[in-house]
Formats: sequence, structure tokens, C-alpha cells
Amino acid sequence: MSNIEYFPGQDYDVAILKESGVSVFFKNSSPSTRPGTTPTMPIVDPYYPRIMDDVEHWGEANDFPQRVIELYSKDPIIPKTLDRLATKIIGNGLMAVEVINTNTDGTEVYKSIADREIKDFLNDPSFAKYLRETAVDLSWFFNGWSELILSENRKRITSIIHQEAAYGRWSKQDIKSGRCEFVLLNANWPDVHFKDPYTKKLKAIDPYWFNNPEVIANDSRYNYIYPVSYPTPGKTFYQLAHHDSIRTSGWLEVHLAIPKFKKYLMENQMTIKYHWKVDERYWEHRYGDRWEKGSKEERQSIRLEWLKEMDTKLANITKTGNSITTPKFWDEVKGQYQEYIELDFVPDPKLDGKYLEDNVEAAANIFYALGEDPTTAGFMGTTKGSQSSGGSNKREAWLIAIALLKPYRDALLEPLHFVAKYNGWLRRYPDLKFIFKDTILTTLNTGKSTESIVS
Repeated sequence: MSNIEYFPGQDYDVAILKESGVSVFFKNSSPSTRPGTTPTMPIVDPYYPRIMDDVEHWGEANDFPQRVIELYSKDPIIPKTLDRLATKIIGNGLMAVEVINTNTDGTEVYKSIADREIKDFLNDPSFAKYLRETAVDLSWFFNGWSELILSENRKRITSIIHQEAAYGRWSKQDIKSGRCEFVLLNANWPDVHFKDPYTKKLKAIDPYWFNNPEVIANDSRYNYIYPVSYPTPGKTFYQLAHHDSIRTSGWLEVHLAIPKFKKYLMENQMTIKYHWKVDERYWEHRYGDRWEKGSKEERQSIRLEWLKEMDTKLANITKTGNSITTPKFWDEVKGQYQEYIELDFVPDPKLDGKYLEDNVEAAANIFYALGEDPTTAGFMGTTKGSQSSGGSNKREAWLIAIALLKPYRDALLEPLHFVAKYNGWLRRYPDLKFIFKDTILTTLNTGKSTESIVS
């Protein structure tokens, strides 16, 4: 058995002399063609206390993904729509190709690669599982952790394994290098720390570091974390998905509140007869300094006191047949008297669809924030139905969605490109590419309902 292990690389070849315990680096390019230094990494909050052991918080309480999962899972639209985005990202699977020509319009001509090692890697069920799971994490959080497993001789990466995004945290940023050297995995955040016996500490691969394959080849570890993310402005450690606006804007609260309200009415067999809208200026008019100088809790108490009073009055009105009067004020802007309290009669919210329009509007805004054309989900957009969810609309919406997927797919494939570099696939096939197979909808006059494309 040879006492020499040799690891070819793109920029360096590395040899390990077992007998003498020596490692040897061989440059494969002149110094002028190599980066002169590593990328600059800005330091985040160096002047504030470094809290929570050696973990960079994901959210103020280090529980952001856990809270998002809990909240989103209550909504009937969000999980399925994010799942639909994940399935669109991975399409009908992946294939390895080599660029052999370019058309006059700039499109590339591909030839499928029949390399047994590459095909076995891509066709392994564990890799298909990795694509599905990581696509879901990218859809939900714009972050993911990909674990790379090396062979016993460390000459090649044998597999990529998905690690749950919600279970991963960056180690503290190093003040000198600006890097987070490790990813800490634990299924019980935020109730653990980095010294917890169940916390797994894995070396992180810096996607910006040019000589990562050579550094890893000269290391002794057998597994690493390759971080995957989709960039958002102003975020360093953890990206913030665009659809988080569903939560912060209040539309999710509206969408969740209306079913609760309806359920309460049905369970208690209640019929709401009146709907009151109370102008904020009424409280000062009615209660004076007691309202003006009252604390938040005191004002809440005033409202509850007023509600009990109104409830009693309305009950008496029902029995006696009398009427109730409400005060008015002079609106200087409109130049007319305005009611402090507007009373609307509600026939029966369980039967007349009360708040249904509000629910539809909330649903529409949720779809928009998720980047999903509502027509693909069969969403009408109105309580009275719509013509905008027909077959042609669905087809065009689907084609637009497929055209916009490339940046997300590029993020998903970053670890695979690293594997191709480390395993020597790029040396064998310099024009190697990984492309996704997609299904597109067609019109009925083509004689078929779908076609396959690659992207």
C-alpha cells in the first residue's frame, strides 16, 4: 500500500507523505492569475456584548425559524404555496450536460454526459431527497445547510445531506477574519447552547474562499457544512425571506382572525345584529381627562366599562322597543356633522358572508407576498368568481414562474458545483453544467397537454 496520498485540485495539487508526516502543495497556476487575498467580510456589531455562548442569534430570541413554522402552519394557504414553490424549483429532476455549441440567439446546445460516477451521484435516492428538502428550506427561509460527506480516503465527496434549516445556527463571527467558522446543529433551539452534548459542531465551507477544495483536502475531517442562501438586503448571517412581510404587515393576522371569529359564532350559536364603528375621538369627548391621562391598561378598562353599558342598553331596547341615540361632532375638514359612532345592522354573518371580502383580500396579499400567481392555485380573487383563472391564464402564470426560478436553482446547486470541483468532474468536463428538466403546459390545439424543457 502506498505511503503517499495525492489530491489533485484546480489551483493546487496536495500530497500527503504518510511516513514522514509531510504535506506538499503544488501550484497549478502562476501567482498573477490567483486571487491576492481572501474576500472582505464586514464585522457585525463588534461594539456590543457577544451574548448566547458562541452562537449568532437567528432572531432576537434565537427562535425565528421555529416561530415562523408555528405561525405559517396555522394558515391554509402558506404551507402549500411554499411547497409548490419548492416543487417548481426542483422540476422533474436534474441532469448533467456539457455545452457543445451556442446558437445565434445565444442559447446553448447541450450534450448529456454519460459519465458513470456523475450519473450514479445524481441518480442516488439520497441526492433526490437532498434536493427536495433543501428546496423546501430555501422556499421557507432563504437559508439552508448542506452537509458534505467525504470518502474514507478523503479523495472525493460521496454525498450531500440536507440538514434542517431551523436546526442550524452560525458560530460567533470571528472578529479578525470576519468569518463564522462553524455551523452548530441542534433540534432544540433556542433552549440549548453550543456546549450542549447534543449540539453537533461542523466546520463550515466559506463559499467566497477560492481555495476551499485544497484546504479541505489537507484537513482531517470527513463532513462539512456548505451554507446555502438566497441574498436579501442588509442580512449577514441569516437571510430574511421576502414573504416575511405576510407576518409583519398584519395580513396574516387578518387571514387567521376571520375563521376564528366565524368559528366562535357558530360554536356559540350567536347572531350578530349590529356592527359598531367607534371614532377614536369619542373617548376623549365622553371621558375627558380620565381617558386623556389614562394608561394603556386604564383605557382598556374604560372600553370594557363602556361595552358593558352599551350591551345593557341594547338588551333593554330589544325588550322595550325604544331607540338609542349617539353623539355627533363637527368635522372642520369636511364641514359637516359626523357621527362618533356608526351603527350598521347585520342580518346574519353566518349566512350573508360577512367579512368574506376581507378574507379574500387577505388571501390575495398572502399570495402576492409569496410570489405566487393566485390563478395557478385556482384562486378567484373575488367572492363572485372570476374569469382570470382559466387554462390560458394558468399556463402563462406557470411559464412566468419557471422563467424566474434560475437564481433559486443556482443557490440550490452551489454545493453540487463544489462537489464537481472537488471530485475532479470539472477537469474531465470543463463545460459541465447541471440543468433542470421542466414540464410546461400547452394549448389543446397542439394535440398534447404538456411538453418537457430543460433550464
